[in-house]
Amino acid sequence: MKYDFFAYRYYPVRFNRLTRKIHIFRNNGATGEVVVPWGSNRLFFFVGWGTQNKSLCDLRCHILNRNGIITDTCTVGTFTDDPMRVRGRWEFINRYMEGGPDHAVSHESDRVITLSMKNSFKNSYRWTCFLLGRSLFPLRYILFPWYGVLALTRWLVMATCVAPRFSPVTIAESRFDPDDKGRWEEPDYIDQFGERPDVVARMRELHRERQRRSGAPDHQ
Repeated sequence: MKYDFFAYRYYPVRFNRLTRKIHIFRNNGATGEVVVPWGSNRLFFFVGWGTQNKSLCDLRCHILNRNGIITDTCTVGTFTDDPMRVRGRWEFINRYMEGGPDHAVSHESDRVITLSMKNSFKNSYRWTCFLLGRSLFPLRYILFPWYGVLALTRWLVMATCVAPRFSPVTIAESRFDPDDKGRWEEPDYIDQFGERPDVVARMRELHRERQRRSGAPDHQ
């Protein structure tokens, strides 16, 4: 009730490569965002680890003042149990900001947005499947009462929360051409485009590559 209900659905970080600015959302008020120039020595990106679940990590950014003291911290994207995925997320952002969307990924099938910000029971259910992991995924229909309760809880939490809104100035600076060839299509639900055959094949290729790198057996 204190941290999840009646809060914000998410806390976005906007990277604008045209204005060379990073916008970090804090609230919908007049001073509800922190703006820092891309490439500033006030920014310090790193792999951050969880305190409750120490196996989870994410991409984080410290914001420093002129004296090098941390004044703010934000996370970028979701968490994972693989630090190389976090480093890959940083590489993606760096490539995008320096070279644009055409240079952000190495393979055409990687040009896919996986998550959806729309609040629906379908999205809540798919997010629950993601959180509970691959090992339980084949049992999701047998365990549907458990999955369903967790998904319903998430949907209720999101229903009480408000959508984040950047300032009018930031929104105006971020306008783009809807027909821009560099624009990636946003999914209606989580992993909508992950069902495409080329994306599935690419994910299997990346999985095998990670298995070879880690020396673990391939169970695909």
